[in-house]
Amino acid sequence: MLNNKILPILFLMVFLFSLGWLLTPIEIKGIYTDDNFSFILVNKFPVTDKGKIAWWSDNKAFLTKKYGVPAPDSNGYYTVVIWDFGDGYREMPDVDQGSDLLCFDDMKTTFNCLEKPGSILRISRFDGGKTSFHMSNGHTYLQLSDKSELKRVE
Repeated sequence: MLNNKILPILFLMVFLFSLGWLLTPIEIKGIYTDDNFSFILVNKFPVTDKGKIAWWSDNKAFLTKKYGVPAPDSNGYYTVVIWDFGDGYREMPDVDQGSDLLCFDDMKTTFNCLEKPGSILRISRFDGGKTSFHMSNGHTYLQLSDKSELKRVE
C-alpha cells in the first residue's frame, strides 16, 4: 500500500522539477566578440539539439540588435560559440592548469576564465550562406541556405 502512494508522489516531484527547469529563462551572463568570432556565456541552456537550434533561431535578431552578434566578416562568415557559464569566472592559476580554461583578455579583472569543456553549441556561417550547428554531444546539423531544410550530417 505504501508503494502505491510513493510512486505517484515521486513521479509528481520529478515532473514538477522538470517543468520548473524547462520554464526557467536562459540567462545570458556575458558576450565577447573577437573579429568574426563571438562567445555567448549562458546558464540554463536547452538540453536537446532541437531546443538549442530553436533558441538560436528565436534569439538571433535580438542578439544582433542588442549585442552585435553574430559579427560577420566581409564575406558574411561568422562563428558563434555558446558556452555553459557553469560555476562562473575563475582566475588563471600560476600552474599549467591554464590549458583547461578559456580566458577573455579584454576583461579588466583577473577572474576572466571559464573552465573547459564548456562549449554547448557552435554555429558557423560559411561558404556562401551555409550554416552549421555543432553540438556538444557530437551531432552536427547543416543548413544550405536560410530557406533550406536543416539536416543532421553527423
